[in-house]
Order: sequence, then structure tokens, then C-alpha cells
Amino acid sequence: MNILGLNIDNVNYIDLLKSVSDKLNSNETLVLTYANTHTLNLTYQKPDLLKYYTAFNLVHPDGIGVYFASKILYGKNGFKERITGSDFYIQLKKLISEKNLKLFIFGDTQETLNKVLRESSEINNLQVKAGFDFDTGSVIESINSFAPDILLIGLGAPLQEKWVYENLSKLNYKIIICVGEGIRIFSGTKVRGPEFLRKLGLEWLVRYLSKPAVYFKRYIIGNPLFIFRILKQKFNGV
Repeated sequence: MNILGLNIDNVNYIDLLKSVSDKLNSNETLVLTYANTHTLNLTYQKPDLLKYYTAFNLVHPDGIGVYFASKILYGKNGFKERITGSDFYIQLKKLISEKNLKLFIFGDTQETLNKVLRESSEINNLQVKAGFDFDTGSVIESINSFAPDILLIGLGAPLQEKWVYENLSKLNYKIIICVGEGIRIFSGTKVRGPEFLRKLGLEWLVRYLSKPAVYFKRYIIGNPLFIFRILKQKFNGV
């Protein structure tokens, strides 16, 4: 369904894991990313960014803000389930381990990636590459040489979507999943907070309180802006 100009798929965790498994079993490719309130604020402010999402087969909703937005805009036909990327990546990590899949992780910092190598010892076929300071040619060469079953990219939106859009045809891949800070699920460093806050949809608040200077614009300014824009779409169709 369309939210602020971006088409987002009405899927849940079962759908996402099934899509990954089915494509691997049928030897087909899948390119997947997420959309949360921050993503939608970015694409609303800069509509040119929407073209990057044409590279993706599937865009899943991420977080309580997008879930409630779908209910405001589409009522009972809104998203069938509230999902978060972080919970999806936990299940994805389990799938990778169980099926002994080859995983290549590209993104975040070298410190985070070093922790991925330590914390993800149950994944036998794992290769990592630093993200925020990278050479595209070198990264593509490493990916293609490794030929992963799943390539995770965590450069943050919209850089990761832009990178996929520009380099997809050069990559040897089966499944590509943009995960943003989700790489930190694999490193064990993701700030999430207690489960009761997650159930209330306040995981973003824990993240903000952990680094208020970093997340002030995204959440304290961005969340009210997002609500205003959703209401504008609801009543003005814009």
C-alpha cells in the first residue's frame, strides 16, 4: 500500500522468512529492504529518492509508526501485523544458522563487524566488510568472490538503497537484504530496551535516550512531522 508516495508490502514475519526460503530453494533472486518513519520522512522530503526503491522486489514495514499510519490511511485494510526489522533479523539469523547459509555482511563500522565475527560463531560461512568507509569496487569484488546466499547491507537509508540501485547488476547474489542498524543484531550491540517497551512500540524511545544528540532530529522532530504528513495524505490525498 502507498504511504507518503512509497509502496510498502503488507507482510509479516512468516511472509518474509518464506520469501527468503522459497527464493533460495528455487534458485531465484530477492532484493529486500524496509520502510520506517525515518525512511518515509526522507523520501517525502526528497521524492527523487523513491527511484532507488525500484531495485527492490519487496519493501516491508518497520515499526509502530508505519503500522499505525497504515491504519489511519486504510483502516481495517492496513498492515495485518506490526513488525520490526530487529525481530525479523533475529529470526533470519536463526534461519541462516539452521540452513548453514553463506552470509556476507557489508556496513556499519569495523568495530561492529569485529563483534559480528565474535558473536555470530554459530554461522559457519560468514564474511564481513566495513561499511561507512569503503571502496565500492573492492566491496563488489569481495562479494562476488564469496558468492553469498544472503548479502546484508547496513549503510542506513537512503545510502544503502542508493548503493543497491547503482550496483545491483554487478553483483553475484541470491538474496540481498538492507538492514540499516540491524547489523547490530548480529553483533549483539543493538540497543533495544526491555520487552514491555517493545510491545508498546516504544523501542525508538530507548534508542533516542541512549544517544539523544544523534537521534533528536529523527525522533523528536521527525515523529510529529510524520504524523502531520500522514494526516495530510489522509485528508488531502497528498
